[in-house]
Amino acid sequence: MAGSLEEAISASERGDYAAAIRLFRPLAENGDAIAQYYLGDLYDKGRGVPQDYAEATKWYGRSAEQGFSLAQHFLGFMYLLGRGVPQDHAQALKWLRRGAEQGLAASRHAATGAFHLRCESRATSIERAILSRLQLD
Repeated sequence: MAGSLEEAISASERGDYAAAIRLFRPLAENGDAIAQYYLGDLYDKGRGVPQDYAEATKWYGRSAEQGFSLAQHFLGFMYLLGRGVPQDHAQALKWLRRGAEQGLAASRHAATGAFHLRCESRATSIERAILSRLQLD
């Protein structure tokens, strides 16, 4: 049964996750970026479905590719944390920057953190200590 995006969002907001999944899936499969984001979020949190980071990343990615800023933000975090994909700070930074470019302050702050992590993974122990101290200040 296909419903409207508004019906799917309403089901999710009231905690009827089984209905939300049933309503979001056909919309997402037909390319609706907002439905794809929400479906990713439900898989990410294990609401109405078993938690599945790979499936969450797939749906976030489809939405992010269409330019949906929240999906770009969360896809960045999936790469940052290595959830559903191999950990990749460069990909995390790419997606977080895209979200930030659309005005998401949370993505801007996260992109800064991802940049520090990327630098830190290449740093010597002395440089890591300096980066650590800078992050505390």
